[in-house]
Amino acid sequence: MKHLTIIFLITTLYACQQMEPKEVNVPWFIKERIKTGQIENYNFADSLKKYQNYTRNEILNKDNFESYIIDLEFKTGSKSKKKLKEEIDQLIKNNQTEVCEKLISPALKYVTPANNPSRRYSKPYITDLDFDYFIGKCIQCDYIKTGKNSNYEIGKLKLSNIMLKDQWFRIPSRTMIASLQEQYDDENQMNLDKLFVANELNLQDKDIRSNIYILLLHSTNCEWTKKWLKIYFEYCNDYPKYKENLQHFLRRSTCESQDIVNMVKDEIDKQ
Repeated sequence: MKHLTIIFLITTLYACQQMEPKEVNVPWFIKERIKTGQIENYNFADSLKKYQNYTRNEILNKDNFESYIIDLEFKTGSKSKKKLKEEIDQLIKNNQTEVCEKLISPALKYVTPANNPSRRYSKPYITDLDFDYFIGKCIQCDYIKTGKNSNYEIGKLKLSNIMLKDQWFRIPSRTMIASLQEQYDDENQMNLDKLFVANELNLQDKDIRSNIYILLLHSTNCEWTKKWLKIYFEYCNDYPKYKENLQHFLRRSTCESQDIVNMVKDEIDKQ
């Protein structure tokens, strides 16, 4: 009987040790050094298969773990964006302070206009999931203050994300994937239109003017180029390098139709 009691105690102790929550060594979001413009040597599907069946009660850092799983699910397309956003909402409900600090704050730093060394790494998934949703989380975490000039602050952040995508495959060290860059360019033009219509662009800001000019140079959509040249003429004509920029545009732009060339030349002659 004594031996049976000892065996029972040992078995119970072992079971308790097995059930004790442990920390899983995973990041809040995938952060991989980018060389070509895409994450290499990382099998998202295999990683998801490895981790998705973990028993949550056995995990100490649950919110951290769930954020990593959301990243894998987003990258593999295994859940809808709506469902993933609901899961992020639940994480914030569980522990807003930690989620803000570990997920939202580094994502905000990544997209903030600057020569940011973190951009050598892959983008935090929440910025690609839905940028307007991400902005909402920045406000919820009190990283963006709502007020008189908040529209311009938000607009500048959205334009920074546009420029990030504009330059993604145009960085010399990266391998151009034309189809993806073309997709980014189309999305950028659509999103810039939305910013202008929503009055979220401070066109007196020299950085914003410079960014619009770069987007004009890179555009292969000549109807869009024509539309934004007219906006550039109206709002940016007091820029110190305005005439020089227009002259450079004629040399650099792929939109060489006679009507665009004429309208730019006419604008130059006015200066």
